[in-house]
Amino acid sequence: MKTDKPPTPDKTPDKIRIILIVLQIFVGLGALMPGYSLITDPSGRGVGFPPGLIENTVFGNYLIPGLFLLGVNGLGNCLTALLGLLKHRYFYPLACLQALALIIWIGVQVLTVGLRYWLQPFFGLIGLLELFLAWKGLKKHGLA
Repeated sequence: MKTDKPPTPDKTPDKIRIILIVLQIFVGLGALMPGYSLITDPSGRGVGFPPGLIENTVFGNYLIPGLFLLGVNGLGNCLTALLGLLKHRYFYPLACLQALALIIWIGVQVLTVGLRYWLQPFFGLIGLLELFLAWKGLKKHGLA
């Protein structure tokens, strides 16, 4: 007597989605307050940046980096994580964009002020991990 078991569903996309959501919430929530602080005090003193660090760069002060940090890395990651929780069809493409934005953010930081803090490579690696996972999720869903 042969018993037919139903095929076990592939849980990989859900594992990928959950890990991505956790990473995006971590990055997003971690970017909100520093981004807001850089907007309200573009000198960077509110987050403990040394005076003169950014004055001789293309930015001149921390207003533009603060807007990017709050809007793209903060709110963008939080909203994308919400889409992941809702299992929205655009979650993986937006997760790829958020990962690329984080990688570019870190790259611009290193190019403008140098490699100064351990957080730069840490978040650069998180961005690469997010990109890898989001790409894997895209492929699993036949979107890439």
